[in-house]
Amino acid sequence: MPRRNPKPIGRRLAAKFRELRKWRRAWDTKPDQMERARQKNVLAAHDYYRDLNDGLREYVLAWPATMTSPEFIKLMMDTVPLLGKGRTRKGYNWRSFRARLVRLGFCKFDPVTRKWTNTTVRPLAL
Repeated sequence: MPRRNPKPIGRRLAAKFRELRKWRRAWDTKPDQMERARQKNVLAAHDYYRDLNDGLREYVLAWPATMTSPEFIKLMMDTVPLLGKGRTRKGYNWRSFRARLVRLGFCKFDPVTRKWTNTTVRPLAL
């Protein structure tokens, strides 16, 4: 008689393992089809995040060209509730939002003037 597992796994974990085995089998038996599906999903994700960043760029475009740190933080704090939907239960951290704006090149800090510069502002046509 086989020895019973002293700590059986739950139904959810068993379902996850079944799903993983299904995907592993699909990659082993139909690698070309799976690679095509992966590339299609990568393109779809690329389009999704490009649209997300374009929307954020349009939103940040309405901000002033230069801001002091308190003004910048207030604008970010006002924006954070808009970003919290669907992210996490706690919402969105304004520090990670600031890092995202800097990483995407929408804003940068000038240590000489101690001001934040909005780089998404359209240049003046002279």
